[in-house]
Amino acid sequence: MKQDHEDLKSKEYFVEEVLSEKLREKRKKNGEDNPKDSQGIDKVPFSYIPLQVIFEAGLGMMEGGLKYGAHNYREIDIRDTTYFDALMRHVGAYMEGEDIDPKSGINHLSKAIATLLVWRDATMNGRCFDDRPIRPKDKEWLEKLNDKAAELNKKYPVSKLRFIEKGKQ
Repeated sequence: MKQDHEDLKSKEYFVEEVLSEKLREKRKKNGEDNPKDSQGIDKVPFSYIPLQVIFEAGLGMMEGGLKYGAHNYREIDIRDTTYFDALMRHVGAYMEGEDIDPKSGINHLSKAIATLLVWRDATMNGRCFDDRPIRPKDKEWLEKLNDKAAELNKKYPVSKLRFIEKGKQ
């Protein structure tokens, strides 16, 4: 793990870290401290978000706004199952090899992200009707399945190659 960290440093992935350290050293030497930096560091960071993805998801949000009314999900309750189904259709279509939604011309993953944005906003603002199925009695069902997956990996330590679409790697 340490070697990986060193490899990343050698490939200049830590430019920001180096620049930040140099800036801190310079400020310390000159007795300077920018109050915006010292206060801003503890606030929600937007610089971690890949803006290309957000902008493309914005197209999905725009399409939904034009079709159903912008921000309708803050005025009219949505149902969990409706958004789960939409999410799974987009992710499923992508996983089955369809990158672009033929109806909108927007990437299925970006439409999935837009679906999650609406769904989360509605849950945060009390506009989501919880029509999820009754919870399973076994609260540890996923942990048990993960244990089974780990057993299979031990049983077959050398996996066969995956069959993937020709021309894709």
